[in-house]
Amino acid sequence: MTDHRVTTEEIENDMIGSIAIGTLKSSGPTTLALMIASVAARCERPVVLLDAAPDPDLHLWARKGFGTSDLKVKRVERIKDLPDMVEDARRQVGEHRRRATE
Repeated sequence: MTDHRVTTEEIENDMIGSIAIGTLKSSGPTTLALMIASVAARCERPVVLLDAAPDPDLHLWARKGFGTSDLKVKRVERIKDLPDMVEDARRQVGEHRRRATE
């Protein structure tokens, strides 16, 4: 049996820039997105979650103060705004990384 655990160092060096999670049914994409984002944020990687789900669970969770400085949640009100919001999130993450290395 092979051990497929990933180390923190591997996550820090190989983190994917963008991940999209969706489903036709409501069977856990919010929980999955939050778990992946939490692991990245715990490794001090900046994360922006864009909540486009019909039920704004992630957005409501963040408004209650459960987010961290490395984990931000933004609500997507109109799907047509999603591409611009993704680009804006990428810019924010890039700026955060540049500041961290200065």
